[in-house]
Amino acid sequence: MLPPGHIAAGYLAATVYESIFHPAITINQSKNLLWIGALSGFVPDIDMFFAFLKVGAWRIDIKKVDHRSYLTHYPFIWLMLTLVLFFIGKFISDLYIQSIAVVIFLGTYSHFILDSLDSGTGIKWLWPFSGNLYTMKNNDVAVENKNFFSYWFGLVTLYMKRAKVTSALEIILIITAIMFLFK
Repeated sequence: MLPPGHIAAGYLAATVYESIFHPAITINQSKNLLWIGALSGFVPDIDMFFAFLKVGAWRIDIKKVDHRSYLTHYPFIWLMLTLVLFFIGKFISDLYIQSIAVVIFLGTYSHFILDSLDSGTGIKWLWPFSGNLYTMKNNDVAVENKNFFSYWFGLVTLYMKRAKVTSALEIILIITAIMFLFK
């Protein structure tokens, strides 16, 4: 999935959390949770910048490096980080910190679930017990090495053709997030 879909999914995860649990936090803290959710939906892809550095260009080259092989794409790492944060919040009786932990968990796991659908190489769901990548359907998209704009335009176009389920879901997530944002 592309960054806008991940950001929308993280935002919606935070929105659902607030709608269901109604944490007793301030309005500003509630708004911050939505931003944290959006950011956490994207943050596992921060490893893309390391992959770009390794490739030496602003493009994806799975043959040289798979950005999902970095620790930021390991669900276990995020589970441990959010559990530590949650229990710190619990220990100091701070519901806002606990809510941040839950929202980061929901946002990052929305990212991993979406990355496991029908695009990419998959996620290391069982790490540290297994290094295998798991996906429902591998639909990697490879684009010729072109200049920056034509490469990314070609990638998005090919992605929408080959990963139809994911790209349709991405559009739905973005539209839904925009509707909630301006509600």
